[in-house]
Amino acid sequence: MLLVLFVLAMGMTGAVVAAALETAAGDGTRIAIAGIELVSGLTPREATIALVGAAFACGLLAAWTLGALVRRRSTRRLKQLAATIREREAAIEARRTIIAGRIEDLQRAHDELLGRRDALLSEVERLSDRAAELEERIREQHRELARVRLELERAAAGDEVVVVPEPQAADTATDG
Repeated sequence: MLLVLFVLAMGMTGAVVAAALETAAGDGTRIAIAGIELVSGLTPREATIALVGAAFACGLLAAWTLGALVRRRSTRRLKQLAATIREREAAIEARRTIIAGRIEDLQRAHDELLGRRDALLSEVERLSDRAAELEERIREQHRELARVRLELERAAAGDEVVVVPEPQAADTATDG
């Protein structure tokens, strides 16, 4: 519709220019287009004012319709750009949501691994303490065996009979 109005305004502007040229070619007292007299009996000043007014009106109509066409095209382009931006924002928000969920999963896995590590470190420390305890018991038993061997060697050298106490198990109680 605007395009038709624009074409009509341009046609009217062309007709006004043709009328102005034909009026200027004549005596300036009549307005005519293509040999058809539209108005006669005017002074040259009145004819000029009428033609300038008509040209101004046609130019204003042409400018208005051209502006409306440009505005419509710009609005359509801006709507397309806004839709593209909304799609991109939606994609970015979806990525953020996915990343946030993934970060939560990774944080849970990290916390779980830290818990396992702490449990394993506690177990290693407990086993290390137990190994040190057992090593100390072994050293004590080696010292006891060395003491008993020494007493047996002394007794064998002096032909004395020595009563060797029975070794008691460190893990079991002697009284039942």
